[in-house]
Amino acid sequence: YTATLSLVNNPGLIGLEFDLVYDEAAFDVSAVSLGSLFDYQGSSFTDHAQGPIRFVFDSALALSNVEADGVLAVVTFTVDPAYTSGVKAFDIALSPQTHEMGYDINLNQVSIGALGDTVTLS
Repeated sequence: YTATLSLVNNPGLIGLEFDLVYDEAAFDVSAVSLGSLFDYQGSSFTDHAQGPIRFVFDSALALSNVEADGVLAVVTFTVDPAYTSGVKAFDIALSPQTHEMGYDINLNQVSIGALGDTVTLS
């Protein structure tokens, strides 16, 4: 399963930070790649072997906000074989328990929201 993390209706950002959460019993993260929306000189993601993946994006050298919509990252998951029989649904979403922050060029906080994704196995 591949999850594409995209920014849509971008209000204008210079930085963005969030955690991607998923069912660790059902999914293993096999690959993470950063998109091309930010310049990525200061962008990164945490080691995805254990727990949520923290993404930090910034346009460190920007003189203005990034205002385009586009792909932030692509995360590829493999499904644990114990979960492949029957139909089950698992959520992949931004974590409501941790901080989800965006900032504009003036370092004002910009509200961000997320549309989660549900994976159904059949």
